[in-house]
Amino acid sequence: MANIFGISAGLAAVVTDPNALPFYFKLGIGGSEGTSSAIVQKVSIKTKTNYQTLQTLNDYSYIYVFGEYPGEAEIQGICLPRTCVGGGSNLDGLSQAINYYAWNCLSFYKNWVFLGIGAAVFRSGIVGGTFGIIEPAHNIGQFSLHIITAPP
Repeated sequence: MANIFGISAGLAAVVTDPNALPFYFKLGIGGSEGTSSAIVQKVSIKTKTNYQTLQTLNDYSYIYVFGEYPGEAEIQGICLPRTCVGGGSNLDGLSQAINYYAWNCLSFYKNWVFLGIGAAVFRSGIVGGTFGIIEPAHNIGQFSLHIITAPP
């Protein structure tokens, strides 16, 4: 397993070896990539079929399917006070997360954001964010990006 923690408190290393990661995910804005001072702790996506059931008096059961609802995805993590070892930004992680949301939210960036989880890629839009400080003594923050995904 890769060592993601740097040599001093408040630093983390950038892991570039895909074999060292338990799974692969990517949030792409028009093919852009970058580094940040944040560690992603959770990536989840919720999908649901739009259906209706009918039970008749003759004891027949029918299921009508109308396609898929838009999905809901969430990316959560912690933000560090300084740039990761090997990172290229001078901003702290919380500022990076807030800036990322501000420049890429659906109301500002009016194109699809592509969320890749494993081999699956979802057309998505960032519709919300939650940002805060969880450990003031070490200036550690927490972020959550709320995302909608287009039905397949």
